[in-house]
Amino acid sequence: MLVKIHAHQADDIATAMRIAKEFNLNMTVEHATEGYLIADKLKENNQTVIIGPTLGNKSKYELKEKSFKSGKVLFENGVNFAIMTDHPVIEQKHTLIQVALFVKEGLPELEALKAVTINAAKACHIDDKVGSIKEGKDADIVIWSKHPLDIMNQADIVLLNGNVVVER
Repeated sequence: MLVKIHAHQADDIATAMRIAKEFNLNMTVEHATEGYLIADKLKENNQTVIIGPTLGNKSKYELKEKSFKSGKVLFENGVNFAIMTDHPVIEQKHTLIQVALFVKEGLPELEALKAVTINAAKACHIDDKVGSIKEGKDADIVIWSKHPLDIMNQADIVLLNGNVVVER
């Protein structure tokens, strides 16, 4: 069973990894706000993290090191990660804005998009069903009016379960 541990600070993330190793837990670290500060330890432990929400203010002490540079650092260090909004903390409709801000801070565009598609599915162990477009998988498809990370884009066509549900 996949265990989801919520931790922001580096010392808490390190403790979670130690406990997971001791008890042979299959886990992801949710939020991992300071994960980028210990990227080498995450890589060494082959630890998957789900970072976010990063959009919004630093409303508590645990968020003081929150940064959109975290995606770039994790990627450059070979850490498996996904990006989340922690809906309703940051509404899902703001996902692509958050992703664009990671790109703005140096995360390669393709890696940013993978962080909310296939990497997220892998982190949740459901990549055999979703996360990419492949025969036999469930795939919802959006055709955008502009580049997906352009704030001025609109969903021109949305297909859910093979049915067009939005068409402009």
